[in-house]
Amino acid sequence: MTKSILFLLLLSLITISISSCTKPIPVRHGNVINISKESINKVEGNLAIHWFGTSNYLISLGNNSIMTDPFVSHQKLLSVISGSSIRSNNEYIKNYYKDVDVPDAIFIGHSHYDHLMDTVPYLDSKKDDKNRCNVPIYGSLTTKYILHGYPRDCNCENRNYQEDENWSLNFKKVIRMADWKKIERVQCNNKNNNYNPKIQYKAYVADHAPHVRLGPSDIKLFQGHIYEPLKVPPNNAYDYKEGYTYFYMFNIINDNDTDVSYKIGLAGAATDIEDYDLKRLGACNSENKDNCLDVLILCVSGWKYKKEYPKGLIDKLKPRYIILSHFDNIFEPDRDKKPIKTVPLAGLDKFILQVQDDINSILNYDRFEKIIIPDVDTTVYLSK
Repeated sequence: MTKSILFLLLLSLITISISSCTKPIPVRHGNVINISKESINKVEGNLAIHWFGTSNYLISLGNNSIMTDPFVSHQKLLSVISGSSIRSNNEYIKNYYKDVDVPDAIFIGHSHYDHLMDTVPYLDSKKDDKNRCNVPIYGSLTTKYILHGYPRDCNCENRNYQEDENWSLNFKKVIRMADWKKIERVQCNNKNNNYNPKIQYKAYVADHAPHVRLGPSDIKLFQGHIYEPLKVPPNNAYDYKEGYTYFYMFNIINDNDTDVSYKIGLAGAATDIEDYDLKRLGACNSENKDNCLDVLILCVSGWKYKKEYPKGLIDKLKPRYIILSHFDNIFEPDRDKKPIKTVPLAGLDKFILQVQDDINSILNYDRFEKIIIPDVDTTVYLSK
């Protein structure tokens, strides 16, 4: 075989290799990807959605705010999978959330470590915040029993907790498949319970997508419930059982203009519209606007393992804006390392295309305005 033939074969192999690495551009024909600064629309009266990473959000309108799934203490993948001890980074949490006041409520989508782990360390870092001991923490009973393992030092005026004061006392059980429910403050200190936040929620039990697929088998980690209160905080990722997974909707009303409100949906895990409670989720249409969302936040991780996701939710709720979430690499312990990479197997580029295809295939969807893909630690400001 001559050198010229060997050269041509080598060149062919290189060409094939390079070609196999190509991917479709992440925008469908007729659409535009628009990169903008986070300060756009930063005016009083607009909805602010700040993404801390994973499914951790601060959603605020005027004086009203909620936080979801507090988590910034990234863990190495090997530590998570092997069942090694994992801990919150308390010093990092204190510095990271130093300018973030305690919200009116905290909502936990499910009780995996990357959705619940930093809830108490965040609250413990806010000892000077007068709302700290009054904040309700919504979730499943598994959430409550995990919170029971964390001691609390609130010294509430309304009750004498004596020896067994723990953060499960701030727990509020989620009311499922009901009409809009107002959030309820925890009765700790009377002087701090006069504020009545204009926030409502709906909750639907959903099915958490598998974490990985091996051949014909779907692998879902950290499944199950906790059935009795913990006496100490969880030690490893397997101690953070999933409990129930919720799809939440929030209705936040402007303090100064009660005619202005925003409805936000949050899927903290990929899920199908036919799973569990979601079968009874009301549709957005001209006759029923109650479930017409301004914003739908969609988890990217696990999307390929749910057949009707995300189209089912988009079609049912017809949001104006769609925000992509939970695609950052939670296995990189150094959160300050740039650029931020996607979590393994997320498939963000293909998900962007899938969302566009789903939107284009939905009939009578004139409400749609934009898909938003934020960077970690940025705020999206939205107006009516």
